[in-house]
Amino acid sequence: MHKTEWEPPFTVQVRLKVDDIAGIALKSSGEKIGLLPKVSCFFQDEVGIQFVLDLNEITTWYNRGFYVVDTTAFHTYTIVVNRDRSGEVYIDNNFAAPALRLRPDEATFIPGSRLEIGVPTHSISKMTIDWVCYTQGVVLGLASVPDWIEVEGSSILST
Repeated sequence: MHKTEWEPPFTVQVRLKVDDIAGIALKSSGEKIGLLPKVSCFFQDEVGIQFVLDLNEITTWYNRGFYVVDTTAFHTYTIVVNRDRSGEVYIDNNFAAPALRLRPDEATFIPGSRLEIGVPTHSISKMTIDWVCYTQGVVLGLASVPDWIEVEGSSILST
């Protein structure tokens, strides 16, 4: 978890891969979703957007869409959060069309702006994060941004 001071719009980039998925139940039941590795962007008022990573696809938190991708290989995920708090996920700097469209979810999240990347505490799923960075505004492409903020412990130079 990384606390942030962001307000939409903003852009997050993360390079990661899934090492192991621990979960049973069918995705259609919604039970497995809570066990999968996830990337979440939360806002001050208990609203957030998030997506989860299965072994061969990424999907929205409530199964509102999916995109087939081998998540066991490293990929760069660009998450763009718009002023209305909707979002898009792009993969490997392919900005022709988003892989996923996200809408904000109201839930009992803990208030506070933050970025969460990882697995739920009750899951034994595993993932490897190469680097994470974010910036204010909508930015498509790492090279065009001079003021990326690196998340402590990560390195955007390791690509």
